[in-house]
Amino acid sequence: SLVWELLKDALQASDKPINPFVEKTACSLASKGHSESIKVVRSWLSSEERWSDSIFGGGPLELLKSVSKYDVEGTFKTLEELTLGKYFNRERREIDIYDWCDFLVTFVKSHPAKVTKLLKRLHGQEHLSESQQVLVMGSIAKVGKDENFSESEKLSFYTDVVDCVVHDNHLLTKFPVPHIREQLTEFVEGLVKKDPSPAAVECALSIIEILVNDPSPDVEKDTRLTNDSEVFAI
Repeated sequence: SLVWELLKDALQASDKPINPFVEKTACSLASKGHSESIKVVRSWLSSEERWSDSIFGGGPLELLKSVSKYDVEGTFKTLEELTLGKYFNRERREIDIYDWCDFLVTFVKSHPAKVTKLLKRLHGQEHLSESQQVLVMGSIAKVGKDENFSESEKLSFYTDVVDCVVHDNHLLTKFPVPHIREQLTEFVEGLVKKDPSPAAVECALSIIEILVNDPSPDVEKDTRLTNDSEVFAI
């Protein structure tokens, strides 16, 4: 295209984004499936030295979004490198990690096995950084709350991911921050919100059984876990 022809000279001048116009245009073309632009954005994602200069201010996430539709394999490879590597082992603003949760959850319907593999690899580590804790629990909470997921899809996600997280003997040591750990209640609420089946109630109660015995709750008594009219009366 004419836009690409105009962009090529600027791209040849540097192996990383040189100005907002170049980056935004390349990402826009990549998001529409332009193969050469996808290669360029992927090259920017190949090293922190390149994507750290991203004009979006969110690090690699916006770059990754632009190629995710047409390069799922590459997207998950980069996700694994970033979430299991030093990028997520640094201290980061919690609110920024929820943007990553939103992004990851968009793949739960289309590529559930890839999401499961990534979250299980994160959870399987002996120690999780606070950012990694937020990514795991935040993603679980978002699936539970998202009304675009059917009950059967949420139950599958419970079986694939939530069950192993909740019933891990090391739950408290892997997720020592109470308000992060207690995002499990949001999955419960979403699961039983609308005419839950017996299977959904059983899964919800299995989570509640763990959380009501939490030795370090975020609040003195969380009514979301003990209100008969909301959960136990179902």
